[in-house]
Amino acid sequence: MNEQSEIHIEGRGAVDAKPDGMCLLIKVSSLSHDYPQALSGLNQKVAATNAALREAGVKALAVTKAYVITEQWRNQYDEAKKKFLGHQATQALEVTIPLDRELLGRVIKGLALSDAKPSVSVDFVVRDMNAVMLLARQRAVEHASATALDLAKSAGLQLRGVKSMTYKSQSHLINSSLELNLNSNIDYCLDLTPDVNPDFVRGEENVSIVWFASNSPKNND
Repeated sequence: MNEQSEIHIEGRGAVDAKPDGMCLLIKVSSLSHDYPQALSGLNQKVAATNAALREAGVKALAVTKAYVITEQWRNQYDEAKKKFLGHQATQALEVTIPLDRELLGRVIKGLALSDAKPSVSVDFVVRDMNAVMLLARQRAVEHASATALDLAKSAGLQLRGVKSMTYKSQSHLINSSLELNLNSNIDYCLDLTPDVNPDFVRGEENVSIVWFASNSPKNND
């Protein structure tokens, strides 16, 4: 009798890719006692940010990632001392540009000289991460298949087909960010930008595959 068994295998694939882009998270804020003025001031800073990006040569459009308006108080929980400082409107913009040191320098200089006076963080990214994850997924399946074949052979079984398959993706950055605060007086050469060598971005795929297996023909003799 040719009884059917199951073989459960976890396979993992990983791919390290060198970043080819920089994702800039740009935050601007406006504080005013008057609510409409806080909004107006924020809109002006967003406009100044977009203008600085265009003048620096950034072709991609900045998108809004977060938008919040809060009340600011001094000694908020002390009734005798608390003082209303105003409404603070904050907007976070994100744009991805090529990994180009000269372009980054122009962006930093333009933002620093603009009226926006933002804070900027830079994450180094792979712009076509889908290709990285596809290769990692293929490696995970290859690893799982090779392991299943080895186990089946060792047990005198033969793989008959796949019963089920699931996978999980993840990517992470290693030592791959810069923090720039352009909100203070800048007393250094704006033409100088950091000489950065970003670490690899790793894409990982994990697959779980269940195979049907049965006795090899020679074991049925």
